[in-house]
Amino acid sequence: MNGDGSRATVRVAPTRVWRRWDWAKPVRPAQREVRRAVPSAETTAAPLLFVPDLHDPGAAAALDPWLAAATDHGRAGHAVSPRGMGATRGRRFGVTRREWVHDVVQEAVALPRRAVLVGHGTGAWLVAHALHRYPAAAVVLVEPVGLPGHRFPGLGPLLRRPRIGRSLLLGRDPARPAQAPPLLVAGGGAYPAKALTALAVRYGARGERLPVGTPGALPDLAPVLAWLDEVVPAPDAQLA
Repeated sequence: MNGDGSRATVRVAPTRVWRRWDWAKPVRPAQREVRRAVPSAETTAAPLLFVPDLHDPGAAAALDPWLAAATDHGRAGHAVSPRGMGATRGRRFGVTRREWVHDVVQEAVALPRRAVLVGHGTGAWLVAHALHRYPAAAVVLVEPVGLPGHRFPGLGPLLRRPRIGRSLLLGRDPARPAQAPPLLVAGGGAYPAKALTALAVRYGARGERLPVGTPGALPDLAPVLAWLDEVVPAPDAQLA
């Protein structure tokens, strides 16, 4: 409110999916591997777009348990492999962060409704960079790598994908979006507690410990889905 009782106008920078650099030097198109799962009943809930970790075997295929959990909960689930991962063609050694972010954003804008972006590991790093280009309905960063508090990606990316590994370890932190969506930072039992807390504070987000079954398995998605029902419920659920 202003001093005279009138409402102040707050100007927020628009989210630009396409930028001048994309027109001047466009990213080469790629035929992306995408896995989809939809619930048996029609739903108006925000769909989930999963982005895998660099270490996930089979890229998008590794997220099948999360796709099944999403559909069982009544939400459509999609998983995309950025270029050079899984069955998506592309350079494995020379791929850049810009190309990976492009792949994520392109799949998100193709969905019929604003999506919830869920990134795992290095996929969470990509999602964080995509936020200033895509107005997600909500964001979930699961065991994020390459972000403040937990930047070291491991020797694998540094040796096998030097450009990506260097960007993970030494690259610029992603810009925080002007219109920040609801955001959850989640980690399994082995994820550093200090990193989870630091990221939650940085993004003004909620931190959540996720239960993990067998070693190396994906964390349980049930607490994430319960959180989503609170922050982005389906429109028909609001009317019920």
